[in-house]
Amino acid sequence: MGFSKFFSHQAPEPEAETETEQSSTFTLAVRCGISSEEGGIKGKIVDTLSSGVSNTNTAWGYINAYYTENQDTIQNVISKMLTVQIDSQAAEEGMRVVAKGLKALCQVHPFIGAAVISFNAVVILHLKRRENDKKLLAVHARMQDALSVLFHLRKMKHSQELGQDGISVEQRMVHLMSRIDKEIQETGSICDHYRKKNHISKMVKATIYEQRFAEKATLFIQYREELLDALSLHTALGIDAANSKLDRQQEQLGRMENKLDEMLNFFRRLDTPQERDAREFIENIGGPEKCVDSDEHVAELMNLCGDGPSMVRVSAADIEAALAGTKQAILKELDEDLDNALQRHMQLFERKLDVQRQELEETIKTSERNILAAMQAGAHERIRDEDLRAVWKEMNWKGSVKARHFVLALHDHYNDDLPTNKSTSELPRPSTGPDFLKEDKWALSYINISHVQPILEAFDDDGTGFITIKEVNAFVDSRPEGWTLPHWIAYWAAGWHVSIDKYKHRIYRLIQDMIKCAREVLPENRRSVDQYLSHLTFDRIELLLRSTRSLSHTFSADRYLIQATDAYTESEEKRLVRALDGMAYELDTPETVSLVTGPGRIERFIFPLIYLLMKRQHTIISLAKEYILDPDELITMSTTLHSVFEVLDDRIEGLASLFRQAHADIRGRFGNFAFGMLSYDIDVRVRDPKHNTLCTWQPPRNPYHHGFVSTVLDEQLQDPLSVLKHQPTLSGSIADSDVDIWHLYVALKLFSFSHISLFSL
Repeated sequence: MGFSKFFSHQAPEPEAETETEQSSTFTLAVRCGISSEEGGIKGKIVDTLSSGVSNTNTAWGYINAYYTENQDTIQNVISKMLTVQIDSQAAEEGMRVVAKGLKALCQVHPFIGAAVISFNAVVILHLKRRENDKKLLAVHARMQDALSVLFHLRKMKHSQELGQDGISVEQRMVHLMSRIDKEIQETGSICDHYRKKNHISKMVKATIYEQRFAEKATLFIQYREELLDALSLHTALGIDAANSKLDRQQEQLGRMENKLDEMLNFFRRLDTPQERDAREFIENIGGPEKCVDSDEHVAELMNLCGDGPSMVRVSAADIEAALAGTKQAILKELDEDLDNALQRHMQLFERKLDVQRQELEETIKTSERNILAAMQAGAHERIRDEDLRAVWKEMNWKGSVKARHFVLALHDHYNDDLPTNKSTSELPRPSTGPDFLKEDKWALSYINISHVQPILEAFDDDGTGFITIKEVNAFVDSRPEGWTLPHWIAYWAAGWHVSIDKYKHRIYRLIQDMIKCAREVLPENRRSVDQYLSHLTFDRIELLLRSTRSLSHTFSADRYLIQATDAYTESEEKRLVRALDGMAYELDTPETVSLVTGPGRIERFIFPLIYLLMKRQHTIISLAKEYILDPDELITMSTTLHSVFEVLDDRIEGLASLFRQAHADIRGRFGNFAFGMLSYDIDVRVRDPKHNTLCTWQPPRNPYHHGFVSTVLDEQLQDPLSVLKHQPTLSGSIADSDVDIWHLYVALKLFSFSHISLFSL
């Protein structure tokens, strides 16, 4: 890329500023993504800053040090991403380095901030995807290559520095950066929309999508040239650079079409063997429109794209249904106007970006509060809670400790040492507020051997069996305002199970009522409603509910524990509702689920999340009794639930890998983890009507749950129609006899639980 040669005429580096600006350097370390916990504070911050920044402890000095340290990665990542043999791991690491550096550069030149934050959000969403499409990586490479030009700004100490023509660098570039910001968002939305398509949908419109990708990539090539032009005019290159700019603009007009063709040709070289075969098949039969002319064509395309049903123990009826469903999907894809689809998707993608931006800002604020305090600390001194710090110091632990040893030591500390430990007993108590906040004694009774497992899981977020200082501080920082550490531990020791059990029974109640509603929906809605209720995600929900251990019917909790549990459950539910409202309750991908829940293990959020989704979807099913709903309304609902279980599947897969390394009895380990909620999900998931509990569930005998469960159906929205994404109608034309046959078929096939059926509810 030749950055240093291009700017060889730059003025000398400005002198270092005073030591009083040290805190801004630490802030920059955080904004660059350098953790104050990982690898030790001295290793990650002190050494980096002292060796890189030298005598310059300023934001300007830091970004220059960061660039120098990562120069090879920043300059070479484009070459690694634009090759047929793309090294996805190296490319993604390069994306992280560039994103962190640009985030730091924003502190010196805030006018680039909007575009950089959009780029960071797009990068984070991309990195959360499990698969790596090389064509999308190529588009991101061009986007990243354009923004990497901004690192030239590190030579300028502030944005108001004037060029030879009297114009500041900010004035010269601000409108260009606004255009780039808009283009980043649009490109991210197109890529996000494309990722959600299955293989067949991608192949049917492969030419159209690749044309869009090539156009976006070519635009970023153009933006890179414009950024270089703007920066060159601001340097000592002067009039000659301005004149050469006009010449280059004429050349660019002629080269853009060539670059577009080059990008399309490059995409061809990135085709997988599977894609090449499918593309050749579609061309040989006369185009994607001919795919639906016969079942043979549909079946061949399904096999080529890897979406065909396995022939092992698959009935002819299932194969026929798969062919019909695929043909319908192809027709829908062909009928879809891509511009309209992208315009609709942009609204959802903007919501994702907003959530991602808020998450980035909150991460920065949290890190800034803690980084300075940790700078001169030893291992135990980096722990921010006095009790935990005392335990860590007494046991002489270093950076991590076995989780069970940690919990047992914590138990001993609170049961043996607390009467003489002032750090907890002398904390100021609130004079108002819930009673449970006014003392610790009730909470200490739950920090005992019988609650070791849930306490261990609360600290050991990644499930490795070891607890690090980072995890300890994360646990401490996550406690609600006003809570002491014993309160917080007591909640996870016993209160969390109480909360899960409440949600479990509420979810059962909602699903049972939805199944009953299916008998009363308008004939025009029956097929869509039955397809929704027979979706495999309901089997997954049932497995989750059935495998999660219920509270004993003799359970009797301390009133303080109930107060604490209800308070935290309510606050978490409100937080999730705000996040779901921001996404309009549409979770189109696993990444969107993670944006809604925030960081942390999915089992912490799975029950309240499913409950809130079921509550919203129950409202929509109820509307189906009065209004004709757009079928896409219920397809979106199924997709949302599917996305949730994709996140859960990732967690199960990760835990299974960890458990295999240390336990021979994987099933037994899952049965003991998170109250068994994942234990039925580790085997092959097939329909099991004999043991399905969705229709056989009965309200719990424990009176503690009665009010919680019985009122779940009484909560109504003031404007139920506002939850719909598509305009409903009041009349339809589908023949009742046709939908009745389909309704009966689904009921008998999917809801036959011994003597109980859909119609007997």
